[in-house]
Amino acid sequence: AKSVCKLLNAEPQTGELIFTDVDKTDDCYEYIYTACAMGLMIGKTNDEFRPEEFIEVNDALKVMITALGYKDKAETNGGYPVGYAVTAAEIGISSGVSGNYMTKAMLAKLIYNTMRTQIAIYEITGSDYELKKDKTLLAQYHNIEFGEGLVTANSRSGIKTTAPAGKSYVTINDRQFIITDISQRDLLGYRVEYYAYENSDGDFELVFALPKKTDAV
Repeated sequence: AKSVCKLLNAEPQTGELIFTDVDKTDDCYEYIYTACAMGLMIGKTNDEFRPEEFIEVNDALKVMITALGYKDKAETNGGYPVGYAVTAAEIGISSGVSGNYMTKAMLAKLIYNTMRTQIAIYEITGSDYELKKDKTLLAQYHNIEFGEGLVTANSRSGIKTTAPAGKSYVTINDRQFIITDISQRDLLGYRVEYYAYENSDGDFELVFALPKKTDAV
């Protein structure tokens, strides 16, 4: 419950839960209440949530599919659990997730896959499904975009025909990003995987950039 609330940048709320096995003094109470109120999670029975049980893979996939907005698609694919598993495979969030129960490593992989996946703003006409919005969960709820590209300039110099990017900037794929760590200037010539935060001025701050193995120009 806490993981999906954090993914959606949802502030934990308080209210009355019907579950007899979740006490208001529990650390997870507000997160469980919030996830249930948002329609992301349900109990194992009408009056039991069973928070101490291992998380089933099918349940975790259903939560993430619902968070991304693909619930209707999953229901048209057959409903729980098969339809959600099929939909998860189609949109790529179940890569690296298998078996009956979640491990910490699989949860981390599922969160990673989910945050990089497009949210579903769609129309369904008959059997047709059309994605209407090209925006990831990270972009929608955290103003963070991710991508890959070649760093062609920093504040001191550029490669090929690229001019220096200016103080406190690097250029990736012909776009300028504000550096948040001086070491990011040393990525010049490297192809990187990057994450950038869109600030209130509409500029992108490079919060993380990692060279792609030994791929450098």
